[in-house]
Amino acid sequence: MKKIMINGASLAGKEIYGVQRNALELLKELDHIVDKGRIQLLIPGYETETERLQFDNVEVKVIGKPGAGRGRLSKFRWNHLLFPLQVRKQKAIGIDMMLALPLWGCDGVYLCDCITERFPQNEKTFREKLWRYYYIIRAGRSIRRCQKIWTLSQYSKQDIIDYYHCSEEKIGVIPCGWQHFQHIEADMSVMDRYDLHGGQYFFSLGSRFFHKNFRWVVEAARQNPQYVFVVTGSSRLNTSDRSIEDQRLDNLIFTGYLTDGEIKALMKNCRAFIQPSLYEGFGLPPMEAMSVGAKCIVSNASSLPEIYKNSVWYIDPLDYSGIDMDKIMETRIEPAEIILENYSWRKSAELFWKELQSLL
Repeated sequence: MKKIMINGASLAGKEIYGVQRNALELLKELDHIVDKGRIQLLIPGYETETERLQFDNVEVKVIGKPGAGRGRLSKFRWNHLLFPLQVRKQKAIGIDMMLALPLWGCDGVYLCDCITERFPQNEKTFREKLWRYYYIIRAGRSIRRCQKIWTLSQYSKQDIIDYYHCSEEKIGVIPCGWQHFQHIEADMSVMDRYDLHGGQYFFSLGSRFFHKNFRWVVEAARQNPQYVFVVTGSSRLNTSDRSIEDQRLDNLIFTGYLTDGEIKALMKNCRAFIQPSLYEGFGLPPMEAMSVGAKCIVSNASSLPEIYKNSVWYIDPLDYSGIDMDKIMETRIEPAEIILENYSWRKSAELFWKELQSLL
């Protein structure tokens, strides 16, 4: 029977973001499901952080000299030449879970959302705009040529259909889980470092991207001076008209990069976690926050109502006036357990394995 070969580019990089997190956790659970050797994870030689890729049944294979070439040309060569050649050579099933979008040799593609397509505001420079068009061309080509597409929610599935005009039957929905957060130890030192006290601050994960809409957090801080608002992540945060770091509010704290342990500590002790996004393919951070007992305030846009139903407080992400945090939180919401019980990496991996078997 044919092997399944998965493109592992960036999985062995130094940092793990949303796409990598999804792929890594699914692979960990698939490792408990599949027979040895059925799935092969191909890693380019320039990726050196392989410690997290320790599996019993999923085979990890490094292609190329270790540490050789880390530039854009090496990545292009890997995604569009070396990986597809390996798939063809072994007559295997090629799977892209990392948004590499190879120009050929790929039978299944994980396309988490249509953020790049829907939000050109995220790209500011000429190079970024050029990259966006190149990404859309590759995504369209991959969608047309592959046998199967996977995404994270019904909302993102419909978005892919609307944008790329592909058939509904071609797209499978495989949601995220949250159990990885259980294995992170909370680092409480962050509370002392910023002089924070439990239940007296709101917490958000920051990003420079327009669709993350952290303008709403800034306006909330401005209109609710009795509370502290903590934002972590990139120091370049976009508010559509000026950068967030230009704001000078006594109750607004920008931490910059924090470890997972520090983020967990802030989630665990915040008054509420805020996710004001204009678009999310799934929106995992509120679920991570809920898993440690945090209440959540999220946008009523895109996939978030589909995922979180009645377990969170909803806001209109485009309404920046009259923000009253106490009023937002005065209504009753359902227990987080109702949502958490619906999602797990094991359930998603079992569903993914059935999808992969259909390709075999």
